[in-house]
Amino acid sequence: MQEKRLLIRGTILATIILATAWSQSFTAATRGTVTDASGSSVPGTKVVVTKADRTRRQRTPPDAISCRRYKPGQYNLTVEAAGFKKFAQRSFQLQVQQQATLNVKLEVGEQTFGSPAEYNHRQPRAGDR
Repeated sequence: MQEKRLLIRGTILATIILATAWSQSFTAATRGTVTDASGSSVPGTKVVVTKADRTRRQRTPPDAISCRRYKPGQYNLTVEAAGFKKFAQRSFQLQVQQQATLNVKLEVGEQTFGSPAEYNHRQPRAGDR
């Protein structure tokens, strides 16, 4: 009877340990906003995050820079909206379990392919997960 209890307790403990280990994330995430010069949200934006080696391209939900499950590595960010200059940020790093904040301020004007507008990429702090 004593051996059976030890076996059950050991099985429960092993299950808890394995569940905890599997719940760890080996990916990164982004979040952020797209605004204009006044700080208002820009509707109808097209946000694309591309792995720098061009192996993976991911569109985020419209009007947002929030997405999960990026593999660690170098990425490029482009943001487009009608009536605004195209924003392009090349080569930013995402690391395991990082929650990168990518806030983009678009400039009014023709859609162009050039230098980025304002870009705010904050490194993660403790408790950002």
